[in-house]
Amino acid sequence: MKLVYEGQTKQTTLSDWMERRELHPEQYEEMDRWAREAAIFTDDGLQLAGRTLQRVRDRLLETYDDLPRLGSRRPVLGPRRFLIPGLWPWGTIPALGGNSKAGKTTVVADLTRALLLPGYRFLGHFEPADLTDEERGRGVLVINAEVAAEDYEATIANGMPEQERGVLGPWDLLDIEHLEDVGGGAHFMDLTDPAIYDLWADRLAECFECDGSDDTTPAVVIVDGVTAIGQAIGKDPEDYFGKWYAAFRRLLHECDVSNGLATGHNTMQGGHLMGGTAATAGPDGLWTYSSDAMDRVGSKRRFSVRPRVGGVPISPTRVVMNEEGRPVIPSKAEQEPEEQEAGPDLVTVIAHRTAEYVREHPGADGEELTKNVEDGGWKENNLKGRAKALDLGLIRKEQCRSGCQHCKRPHPRRSHYYPV
Repeated sequence: MKLVYEGQTKQTTLSDWMERRELHPEQYEEMDRWAREAAIFTDDGLQLAGRTLQRVRDRLLETYDDLPRLGSRRPVLGPRRFLIPGLWPWGTIPALGGNSKAGKTTVVADLTRALLLPGYRFLGHFEPADLTDEERGRGVLVINAEVAAEDYEATIANGMPEQERGVLGPWDLLDIEHLEDVGGGAHFMDLTDPAIYDLWADRLAECFECDGSDDTTPAVVIVDGVTAIGQAIGKDPEDYFGKWYAAFRRLLHECDVSNGLATGHNTMQGGHLMGGTAATAGPDGLWTYSSDAMDRVGSKRRFSVRPRVGGVPISPTRVVMNEEGRPVIPSKAEQEPEEQEAGPDLVTVIAHRTAEYVREHPGADGEELTKNVEDGGWKENNLKGRAKALDLGLIRKEQCRSGCQHCKRPHPRRSHYYPV
């Protein structure tokens, strides 16, 4: 190629141009000036313009040389590593949602114990966490947005061994940040605020020399209470979770934290995170821990997972509290007789969820029910539950007609559902 600048001409190639790295700084800067401002011609005399000119300038200036070349990465084939086998793929950041007061914090506490205690099974069911000694030594950071510190720590302590003096134990590997104590409230974790984001980018790293050479960050970061964070700054929960999660994901990647989890509130029916697609599209899998009927204290709880590709789907599975007050998935022998015969009667559960939603949203159409009634991620379950709700006389159906109060124009194939 040929560069023409201020009446002078340089004939060069890209590889020859790269040798300027060995030049004196003043000569290096002079060549960069040529790359930025010179007219550039091909060896055939064609003057470059537009995007082609900009592309060649960027190559001469090594603007993007810190990025790998397109197509340079080869597929990494082999068994997928899991942080918790059968549940949590390594290097991912899922979200845990549930309806209000279902007991999400008890699940977070049990998950924390599983990450800290070798051999401990999350929910008494999943295989123990797969962590090397170095990874386990980096510890776990749990950020509590709203629960009283004493109650939160007591919940985690249930099932943790007592700390032995002079011996490195699980409590040494756990940091709990109570936002009320650390920053005066949940607003202290509003990662959509650039100043707070930068604060946490610094706070996540621990060091000894602190010259940038020995920063270490946790193996896992769990933020329990994104809904409370949004409420603390007056944000609409329907809009906030997705934006906060995007910032959380970026923060963990920048700080070399491989694994994270964020919790938020689901809709009243427990089906999915408040915020619809904006909230549910980002996370690397949606974990749900919800009660069948949030107004009943003794209502059954269920755990389910809708994963991103690479994860493992888990249909809604019954969770109970064991004698020690910890959440567990009961073995088949421990299940109630009717559950052994037919498993959780999921269709009936969905039927009652459908009826509950229709009571709160009379006139809802089928598409709305599909989007808002928790069905374990399978539309067929949703349709079966809807049909059973009709059979049980919990709801009634009307075809959309002209003059419909819910639609701008009639949809002959659309049905609206009303409570009975």
